[in-house]
Amino acid sequence: MKKLFLSVAAISLLSLMPNPAFSGLGSAQGEQTEKFDAWCGKKGNKCVVLFKDGKITVDGTDSIAYEDVVGLSTGRSYHPQAFGDYWIYAYTLFFMEDGIKKSGTILFSNGEVANQFHAQVEMICGVKCRAIGPSITIEDE
Repeated sequence: MKKLFLSVAAISLLSLMPNPAFSGLGSAQGEQTEKFDAWCGKKGNKCVVLFKDGKITVDGTDSIAYEDVVGLSTGRSYHPQAFGDYWIYAYTLFFMEDGIKKSGTILFSNGEVANQFHAQVEMICGVKCRAIGPSITIEDE
C-alpha cells in the first residue's frame, strides 16, 4: 500500500510540473530572427540590420534604442523584368534622436525575410507602430 501511495504521489507531482513542450505557443512559436541582410536607404545599398541588446543596429556601428522607435510605415512595389519579376518590400522606421523625429528605410526583395523583419519590428514597437487613420480607432490599454 505504501508503494502504491508513493507512486500516485510521484505521478501527481510530475503532472504539476510545467511541460516545456507546451509553453508559449508550442509548435506555432518560431525562432526569432535577430540579423537581417538587407538594403538600406535604396535598392542595392547592402547592409546588415541587427536586433540585439535593446537596439536596432545597422552595419555594426549605427544604432537606435527600441524605445526610440516611434512609428513604422510599410510599402511594396512590383518590378516586372524580362528574366523574372520581383517585389521590393520597404520598411521605414521613424525614431527620435536628440528630440528630432528621423527615419530610416530598410528594403528586402525576399518576401519571407521581409515578413520576419516586420514581425521583429512589431515586437519591439508594439502599439506605437499600429496603423492610425480616420477609420481606425485607438484603444486605451
